[in-house]
Amino acid sequence: MNDISRYVPITKAKNDLLELIRQVENVDESVAVTKNGVPAAVILSMEKYAGLIETLDILSDEDTAKSLRTSIRQARKGKWLRPDEVFRRSVRSSLVTPLNVPALFPSCRPKSSGSSDRP
Repeated sequence: MNDISRYVPITKAKNDLLELIRQVENVDESVAVTKNGVPAAVILSMEKYAGLIETLDILSDEDTAKSLRTSIRQARKGKWLRPDEVFRRSVRSSLVTPLNVPALFPSCRPKSSGSSDRP
């Protein structure tokens, strides 16, 4: 997880808001806005915000979190399955995937030639 890249007083943030937003988008940094020297808010890109919300959703689902913890433990022990064993379909690939990776992690699935995971 990325930490706060820098701290900006609220007066400066107000005066330079457009430039701050451009920097957050382009450099992928998080900026804390301070009020009387104390962090009061954070400015981050929509991409980083969406990733944060998605992570919270995944971790707040107890079944998914349990499956993810199990997968991490098994991966650390070197227990691996072929993708066709995980996804119950034939996949021509030598890639390996940790056990019990939930189906809701499409980024873990091997890419098939000619199709896209995006709508």
